[in-house]
Amino acid sequence: MSNKKFLIGILIISITSLLYFDILIADFRITFAIITMGAFLYIYRRIDPIVVGTIIGISTLLIRMSLYFIKFGYLTGMGYGYVPEIFFYIVYGIIFKYSVYRNNVKSLNLIFAIALFSDFFANVFEVTLRIVFFNQNYSNSIFLVLLLVALIRSVILVIILKGIKLYRLLLIKEEHESRYQRLIHMTMLLKDEMYWFEKNKSKIEESMAEAYNLFELLRDSNNDELAKQSLRVAGDIHEIKKEYELVLRGFEEITKEKYVIKKMKFSDMLKILKTTIEYEINQKNLDVSINYISSIDFSTKKHFEIMSILRNLISNGLDAMQENKKGKIILKHYKKNDYHHFTVEDNGKGIDESFINEIFNPGYSTKIDYSTGEINRGLGLSLVKDIVENEFNGSIRVESKLNHGTRFIIAINRSNLEE
Repeated sequence: MSNKKFLIGILIISITSLLYFDILIADFRITFAIITMGAFLYIYRRIDPIVVGTIIGISTLLIRMSLYFIKFGYLTGMGYGYVPEIFFYIVYGIIFKYSVYRNNVKSLNLIFAIALFSDFFANVFEVTLRIVFFNQNYSNSIFLVLLLVALIRSVILVIILKGIKLYRLLLIKEEHESRYQRLIHMTMLLKDEMYWFEKNKSKIEESMAEAYNLFELLRDSNNDELAKQSLRVAGDIHEIKKEYELVLRGFEEITKEKYVIKKMKFSDMLKILKTTIEYEINQKNLDVSINYISSIDFSTKKHFEIMSILRNLISNGLDAMQENKKGKIILKHYKKNDYHHFTVEDNGKGIDESFINEIFNPGYSTKIDYSTGEINRGLGLSLVKDIVENEFNGSIRVESKLNHGTRFIIAINRSNLEE
């Protein structure tokens, strides 16, 4: 535990020692500090409870002396009535150490019993000191009162500890949900890449076969130099293929189904999309509002594919707003007859009519970074069209007007989508 946390804990316990009421014996006070001390010792177990008890006892005495001096302007009449309280905290710390710490007790039921005994016994010890060494009046009823006080303070302590436990569980749950959303998002991005890897494997095979066929033709025509070059090309493609397969195998290991849920509700997909898209909006420094509208919920095993489609379309809309840095996107889902319909509409710069028929072609892109000369590879919309048509046997079309915005409309039969 850091020194800062320790000092803050000691300060809080010392301050709560000012909350007290007098009871039966002169200078004997029932404080709420023992509640905060018990909670402190339960939560932070890296320091000796006896040390904590000693520090709290001395600091409490110093605080009382300071207040006495502020009130009366002198300390001579204060006497030694507050000294036994130091031993109360020390005895409490001793019992706590050899019961809770020594046995690593974490059960709140056991903590309640130990706190009850520690509180009662420490108070009895303090009262005994006052009676024996300070000749204060004795009353048999005081032990019943001390037991009642110990019971009340122990109940409050356990309630506080239960509240802290619940708060920690909520924080852990929130953190796990956030990590899970990031995992889903990362897996979704990897699945996008894997989709193209799988589609391009056959092209690599074809290119390698063609290079080798060219080698055989050139060899048969006694063109040895060109034959050797074509063979080297075939060999290079073969090496690329092996590396390609290794990368694909790594992706497959990362995205194994055992690491993710087998099916997901559309409402949960929208929650993940909201999180990831908000992050993208912040990264691009855009002032864009997104409305997510869905009239009906459903479950599907192909949640990665659906999220990939919608994420790419929304990202495409965000890219259309890079110049003005602001705009609006509407994602709408509804079911009509046996079809699920998804529309993604933005009020960005739109698409020139002459380019409408080209936007789904692989490699087509209007996204150029003029400062670096880099151009986007233009696979997003091509990927969307491929997934919609080949994975879902659905349809996709686009409506756009230059300087007014773009709308993508997707229709998928429920039998190809729902679980």
